[in-house]
Amino acid sequence: MSTLDRSVVEKVAGLARIALTMDEIDRFTAQLSVVLDAVDRLSSVDTSAIAPTASVLPVENVMRDDVVRPSLPLDDVFRNAPARDGDHFRVQTVLEGSVQRAGERLRVRAQLINVSDGLTIWSETYERSAKDVF
Repeated sequence: MSTLDRSVVEKVAGLARIALTMDEIDRFTAQLSVVLDAVDRLSSVDTSAIAPTASVLPVENVMRDDVVRPSLPLDDVFRNAPARDGDHFRVQTVLEGSVQRAGERLRVRAQLINVSDGLTIWSETYERSAKDVF
């Protein structure tokens, strides 16, 4: 059984900029714990005889051929942008990440970087067996 600490719910809500009441934090902690427990139970299922698949539905190509067309005028592109620097969007933060695989191990790294000074605001690294992910 996995235990989800309420501090994790508070952290995720903060990252998503969602204001939660204490009652909501308690409720979401309990609900998310149930979900994580269900996912943990799936790890005990023997899938050795099941072939890997990306989809249970038949796959067919629905992509169209690339056709060069005129782009939107820049004024239209930037109409709803909060800030602009010439022909670029001006942002306060950038989410950067990477995925590395070494054998059966995966490392996923994500970080939120403050553009003005280049400092990392938040960073998290997750290391798992590829079997746990796929």
